[in-house]
Parts: sequence; structure tokens; C-alpha cells
Amino acid sequence: MMTYQILRGKRLWLLLLVAFALWGSYQLFQNKSLGFGPGRITADFANNPAWAIEEPQDLAPLKSILGQKFKFLAVGSQSYAFASEDGKYVVKFFIMKHQIPRLSDLWHPEKVEYRRQNLFSIFRAHKLAYTELKADTGLIYIHLNKSKHLKTHLTAVDRLGRTHHIDLDKTAFIIQEKAELIFTHLKKLLVKGDRANVQKCIQGVLEVVQRRMDKRISDHDKAVKHNYGFIGERAIHLDIGRIEQIYKPNEYNRIKERINTWLQENDSSL
Repeated sequence: MMTYQILRGKRLWLLLLVAFALWGSYQLFQNKSLGFGPGRITADFANNPAWAIEEPQDLAPLKSILGQKFKFLAVGSQSYAFASEDGKYVVKFFIMKHQIPRLSDLWHPEKVEYRRQNLFSIFRAHKLAYTELKADTGLIYIHLNKSKHLKTHLTAVDRLGRTHHIDLDKTAFIIQEKAELIFTHLKKLLVKGDRANVQKCIQGVLEVVQRRMDKRISDHDKAVKHNYGFIGERAIHLDIGRIEQIYKPNEYNRIKERINTWLQENDSSL
């Protein structure tokens, strides 16, 4: 009897070790791939009329963009970003965080619904940007509801070099012009000694902010370095997932002060 209990105890420990080893391997794979896969970007909810847009009558230009191969660019808190082969566009796939199980959900199941509602707020922000700020955000197209008209599979190469063929009719995504981040762009101009263009570019960013504020739209994301960028010398608002139809009068000065602080830290002439 005692021998049986010892053997059963050893088997239990062995099973636990195997389970931990499998879990560790899974986590290592997720870290290296940054968790990307069709299951993480395919929505499980019904279409919402509030997210619909007026579809372009001519889909040829859109399909020309989507016909390229897209390579992994970055991952953020809201989406995975892939850059087109010609370097002109970025496709962002939204992360369906409410579908990704977490151990803590066993004790706090309400957090699943919270993540779901958070995703909906991100969708609302992109619809607002597409409707009111399309030029200033570099948005080419947004696709938040499932559809049947695209009939296109996008070829995406992930961080590990694996190729995925994403059915775009079933996937929420946006297409945005590819831009260089604000401080990367300004740093290059400073290295060249082109301070006149630095000031011109800063003014361009502030004009983008002012036009948004004139429409009484604010950005709850206070970061600047990942939120603004340049396409050539044209400034755009890159990260738009936290904008809302609400007015914050101090936003312009806050962004201006943040840019001026960076400039003082990086321009040796100041």
C-alpha cells in the first residue's frame, strides 16, 4: 500500500513537471513570436453599425496595397503592426485581448468583459479618426466589421519568419501611411544642422494637434514619442487608439512643452 502511494506521488510530481515544462515552452514561444497568430486577431463579436464606413467604390487601389507582402514591424498594447514591402504603408491588426485567457480571470471573470469594452473604445477612436481626422492621421482605410467584399488574404511574415495568410474579410484592421517617429525625424535634422526645418516640423506637429482640438477631440494617451511622426516633412498623429470627442484645453501646451524639453536635451546649441 505504501509502495503504491509512493509511486502515485512520483507520477503526480512527474505530471506537474511535464505540465510546467510545456507551459514554459509555450511562454517562451509566445515571447519570441510576441504572441502573434490568426487566433489573436480574429474577432468573436457581431458587426456594429457604429463602426461601419462608406466603402470605396473602386477597390483596385486598396487591393494593390494589400497585395504586397507585409513584414512584422512592431507590437503595442493595442495592435500588431506590419510594414509593406514598398515601405509606404502599415497594416495594424487589433489584439483581441478578451479572447486571450489569463490565470487571474478565474478569480476576476469581470476583467474579460472589461478588456472587451476597452477594445470597443479603441474601435470607436479609429472610426472617429477616419471620419474627422483622416488626413492628419494618415489613415487609408479601416475595417472594423466582418465583411464579404474584400475577398483578399494578406500575406504577413511574423517576427519568427513564419508566413500567415490573413483573411481580411474576417479580420479587424487598419491601413495607415508609414511614418517616421517624431523624435527620430527631428534627431536626423539636428545631426544635419538643419534647425530651420526642425522648427518647421515642430510647428507642423502642433498644427495637427490644434486642428484636432478645434474639432474638440482629445487624446487620452499623453505620450508624444510614439504618437506623432512624419511622412516626408508632413506631420501626422500616428497612435489614435485613445482619442475621444471631448475637449481638453491644456493639451496643446502639454505637447508643446514635451517637445521643447526633448529639444533642449538634444540640441547642443541650446
